[in-house]
Amino acid sequence: MRVLVVIPSFYPAFYYGGPIFSTFKACKAMVESGLELCVATTNANGKSVLDVPVGRYVLVEDIPVKYYPETFLGKLSLALLAGLKNDIKSVDLVHIQSIFSISTPAALLFSALLGKKIILSPRGSLGEWCLRQKSFVKLVWVRFLVGPYNKNLIWHVTSKQEKREVEALFPSARCCVVPNGVDLDDFEKFTPDSEFYSSKYALPEGAVVISCMCRLERKKGLDILIEAFSRKLSGKKNHFLFIAGEDFGVLDDLLELVENLKLSSKVRFVGPLNGVEKLNFIACSNVFAMASHNENFGNVYLEALALGVPIVASRATPWEDVRYFECGEWVDNTPSEFSDAICRVLDRPKQFFAENAKRYVRQFSWGRISESYKRMYLNSDNCLSR
Repeated sequence: MRVLVVIPSFYPAFYYGGPIFSTFKACKAMVESGLELCVATTNANGKSVLDVPVGRYVLVEDIPVKYYPETFLGKLSLALLAGLKNDIKSVDLVHIQSIFSISTPAALLFSALLGKKIILSPRGSLGEWCLRQKSFVKLVWVRFLVGPYNKNLIWHVTSKQEKREVEALFPSARCCVVPNGVDLDDFEKFTPDSEFYSSKYALPEGAVVISCMCRLERKKGLDILIEAFSRKLSGKKNHFLFIAGEDFGVLDDLLELVENLKLSSKVRFVGPLNGVEKLNFIACSNVFAMASHNENFGNVYLEALALGVPIVASRATPWEDVRYFECGEWVDNTPSEFSDAICRVLDRPKQFFAENAKRYVRQFSWGRISESYKRMYLNSDNCLSR
């Protein structure tokens, strides 16, 4: 079976955050497992474009990827629309990864006309909170540009929560739950720099750090997290909140909130981090917390757990199981609930959570996840939800 992944942006388009890494890792794991897979995408990377060859397949760590040039940055690639039909002709199955991209209705149409099997990944865009943003346009898009193909496709969802979101719109949807994965070997081999926060950010010895890493946008509930910190944590000596990530238009408002709450010495925004810096930022913190309004998965939660760091996640995310494995908290995303949950985590030794977290994340190894992907592809006619 030959599979074509159609996606608006692809590795190394780091501007778009966690989903770039998860789709890349999934494709890489499947290629390594022997599946014949290629990617059709664009060279979009936020406000710039990737420095990559365009219009032909190139190998990106053994993955054949064709980058089409963006016509309007982050909005439209006329070249992709023109070339997509020929790309789809040569494959057996088309895996479309996005909803609100021009490439999606085009890929759905061409795949249907050519009689190809179709798998569609909403990647978190059908959550109730997400649909409320520009709701009329999005609902029209889903109904008229995606809905007509529902009976001919399989929905790939990354959690049972996302499955419920799809079924709320399409009760007859056939869903297959395959979560994202994590490179367990890389995380297990990583040795954190115990002096990371003191050497890089001049924190005092014994500092307690609540970390958060995400795109700085309204969806992530960072105002809730900051207000939660101000309630019971900011008054404690040596307690700090560190937030890392690219600004997507809310940083000025968050800085104003921090100033109004008189937290300028306690809350720090450090910008985007990658590589070893990113790992140390999470691993050397005492708890990872994010009060997101909606997540279909949330790779960074998984990465924190793989590093042995307990998490505090909102009930609008699919991380309910951390309560049962005793490696974190799953609460309503209100300042009071988050403040109490973070305090409960900090009251217990980090090592207790670390052992539980590493035991929990074993089910998310890319070896296991790639096999689930292959089963989904090979059995797409009879796909069942997990």
